[in-house]
Amino acid sequence: MKRALSSTVSKPGRRTAGALEQCAILYRSNAQSRVLEEALLQASMPYRIYGGMRFFERQEIKDALSYLRLIANRNDDAAFERVVNTPTRGIGDRTLDVVRQTSRDRQLTLWQACRELLKDKVLAGRAASALQRLYGAD
Repeated sequence: MKRALSSTVSKPGRRTAGALEQCAILYRSNAQSRVLEEALLQASMPYRIYGGMRFFERQEIKDALSYLRLIANRNDDAAFERVVNTPTRGIGDRTLDVVRQTSRDRQLTLWQACRELLKDKVLAGRAASALQRLYGAD
């Protein structure tokens, strides 16, 4: 499907503004959108989704991608911020503030700040065990 879409939209004369405005792709379920969106993105084709969300804008997709980014790079603070409490682990704002402040003070990534706080036993109780479960995958 991806190859057929790509070859159809890349034919000469198909990329004029008028021709693109006259095109529509209909699909029955949102599960089908990913392949179509990837092909359109790869072909640098603008597109709009009506009646739903773009595949890569869905919360569960952003969460999954953030987990993968954090696995690949423990220094990715944006990914850490997104997954630290997804699913809910009971890590509150005060605990996150301590992690962030430690990160700034010691010039560490958020992941490294967690490691240091756990090692130094600065955190206790539910927050410490929740961070330990998240950090324990290292």
